[in-house]
Amino acid sequence: MQLFSWLAIAVGAVLFFLSHPNPVFQNGFFLFGFFALLPVFLSVRTSSFKTVWLKGFVYGILSYGASCYWLSSYNPFTLYIALGFYALILALVFSLLKICDLAFCRFSQGRFFAFAFFAQAFIWCAYEYVKTLGFLGFSYGVLGYSQWKNLPLLQNASWGGVWPLSLACALVSASFAAILFSLHSFRKGGAVASGAAVRKALLANRICLSLTIFFLLFMFSYGLVALSLVGWPSSPPVKKVKVICIQNNADSEKYELDVYKRDVKALIELSKEALSQNPDAALVVWPETAVVPPVEYHYQKRIDYDRVEIINRLLEFLAGKDCAFVIGNQRTVEKSPFSADDYNAALVFDSSLGNVIPPKPFFYQKIHLIPFAEYFPYRKLAPGLYKRLLLGNDRLWTPGSEYTVFNVRSVKFSVPICFEDTFGSLCRRFVLEGAEAFVNISNDSWSLSIPCQKQHLAMSVFRCAENRIPCARSTASGVTAFVDRFGRVVSTTAPLEMNFLAAEMELPSQESTKSLYTRMGDWFALSILFAGCAILALSLLYFFLGSLKSRAESKRQKAESPRLAKDGKKR
Repeated sequence: MQLFSWLAIAVGAVLFFLSHPNPVFQNGFFLFGFFALLPVFLSVRTSSFKTVWLKGFVYGILSYGASCYWLSSYNPFTLYIALGFYALILALVFSLLKICDLAFCRFSQGRFFAFAFFAQAFIWCAYEYVKTLGFLGFSYGVLGYSQWKNLPLLQNASWGGVWPLSLACALVSASFAAILFSLHSFRKGGAVASGAAVRKALLANRICLSLTIFFLLFMFSYGLVALSLVGWPSSPPVKKVKVICIQNNADSEKYELDVYKRDVKALIELSKEALSQNPDAALVVWPETAVVPPVEYHYQKRIDYDRVEIINRLLEFLAGKDCAFVIGNQRTVEKSPFSADDYNAALVFDSSLGNVIPPKPFFYQKIHLIPFAEYFPYRKLAPGLYKRLLLGNDRLWTPGSEYTVFNVRSVKFSVPICFEDTFGSLCRRFVLEGAEAFVNISNDSWSLSIPCQKQHLAMSVFRCAENRIPCARSTASGVTAFVDRFGRVVSTTAPLEMNFLAAEMELPSQESTKSLYTRMGDWFALSILFAGCAILALSLLYFFLGSLKSRAESKRQKAESPRLAKDGKKR
């Protein structure tokens, strides 16, 4: 049984890996997402409480080591931190799953094990939501994202975000785990094999399976209806805007003046070619930190001739074009003669508004920075770790604070920068502030990995489906893409090459299409979290009371043993 339990952990990690974009299936194999937790639930069921945490520890290393291997390309230390963190977290999660299992099974004589798997699905989804929160928030590996190509199911993001899809996957795994364990138990006999217990177990199985099927039918029906409404006369009015996204395929790991000059030259040439083919474009979008030297700082200070020359060439080009430019750039703001804050920023220039020369761009400063890689708030508490993080990095960024909506060329848009479009709650805030479209700028070139780029795109499409607005993505090396308001990827460029992409984005009336998710946020995830916490609380209480009962029974038997022995001697 222990061999089976360990084998199930390995199979679960493989299914988790293959369900998301990976080297074998570039878009991921979404069907595996429905069964990725099946081996996990079976492993927890067949493990003892003393060993289940170790299986969770190993599962964390295997699953995240396989799916996020590309973190080592950025900084191996970052990968080690991620693996260690998720190994410890999943050791705790597996222990909580086992407590739930014991509460439903051991103290109910095995009659309710189907409900145990069902309850564990809620606990797992609660864990997935919690892991996306706060400074350490990390959305990669959320099971619902494996369904990014499943268009009918994807539409449910408009009312619940990614979380209904995660729950659907978890419930399917739980239902099959209950069925398989039933077959195994009835064949072997034992506690659940008595007539009354069998009937109760089968009833529990049928209830769980029926609820899962009903939930899936509801989600698929909703998705099909939502997709069928596209193009109906009742659809909200739209306005169209031509957007160009530049993919310059820059090497983000080289920090040299000649590289900066070459990158700006390539960006200008690509933009010229794109504009010559699309003269009616209203927006041209360059990737995250496409221009490295801070534009405003060097133009004002003029303390570095070579960098000033790069900035001047850039501004002269922008001033001569009749369109707006969205440019990823470092923004340096001096606090004193001896210190400054560096922001990962998006600058918006528009020659018709006169903000190019001298440069007075509209700007957005990235709010949610990548933990450990871009931001570490505990410098004073852990100076050694802070210095270690700076190895291979020239800086850590300062987080921004304002949810900016740009209003340029009659388009209201926000610019979530790279990692930010993996968070539904953050992107929703932009829409509440009035954004009609997302313009995402990213740089995943450091990963040297197409699966990494596809995993990022998979999360990005959910932001469109959640808020019913489109997105233009300009990335340094891929995947540059246009996504419509239903989460369909309309067009993409090939990864790891210099190219550009142009398309007309359709912008629906923002007020008429504000989705339930936009209005209420992660209400479904909070419901799952509440349900998961309630299940855990009841399980712990049941487990504790059951343990007290077992101890009392054991003491009673020990107390009676000498008396019974004495009575036997008298006879």
